[in-house]
Amino acid sequence: MGDRGYYQHHYLQRAREQARYDLPTFHHLSPITPPPGLFTEIEKAEEGTKTAREKYFHCINKAEEDLMKYLKSRCVLPVPMGRLGSFWEAAERSRKEARKAREDYYRLCKNGEEMREKLQKDMLGFLVKELNSLSAVVGRLQDESMVRRIREEYTRENVGLVRR
Repeated sequence: MGDRGYYQHHYLQRAREQARYDLPTFHHLSPITPPPGLFTEIEKAEEGTKTAREKYFHCINKAEEDLMKYLKSRCVLPVPMGRLGSFWEAAERSRKEARKAREDYYRLCKNGEEMREKLQKDMLGFLVKELNSLSAVVGRLQDESMVRRIREEYTRENVGLVRR
């Protein structure tokens, strides 16, 4: 047992070297990079939804302003029928605009939901793939350690870490 210290030191050094040798396998797994173009799509959709929402609220505010204008003019002086008619046309037009803007907004919201679901599925698939490759590496390392253990038991000597 006199050489025990030397043996342990030597063995640890071998293990350290081997670990350095093994690193690349894990290195290419560690940074998780999502598939390209996954988030740009979502950002575009978000921008579209924002603009649609702004347009919708702008339409609502415009209709309200028109109504207030009409009411003010009505209070000041009696309005001839012609002007009233044009007001109703404008009101109808702004109502149509608001309806269209609202539909756009809702459609974009729905698209956003679908996109979010798709993104979740994509990310899930990606993570599963990543996990599978990781477990494959771990499995390989386990196999190696098992082979090493069997060989050690069989030959009754310390094999150390096997170089690939």
